[in-house]
Amino acid sequence: MAFLRRLLFYIIGIGLGYLIVQAFFGKRDFDFAYFAGPRVLKVLRTKPLDSASLNQTVLDLRADSAYYRAIMDGRVLFKESEQRKEPCGVYVV
Repeated sequence: MAFLRRLLFYIIGIGLGYLIVQAFFGKRDFDFAYFAGPRVLKVLRTKPLDSASLNQTVLDLRADSAYYRAIMDGRVLFKESEQRKEPCGVYVV
């Protein structure tokens, strides 16, 4: 009986702890980007799309913003990218 009572207290404690954490922190976005590729893509997704600064040859191919959003789900090619370029790096997706 003592084991079941301890188990009940443990479950109640876990439940109360979960409710307190949810009350303080609420719903959080768990978009983890630990590696370099996903981190670059996350930054690209959060920045606004400025089509005036895009290359004109790219704009001639497809001027659809959905096309550019689809590119941001791709892979970053670090061998072809200029990561150390000043003032900010240039990445090939």
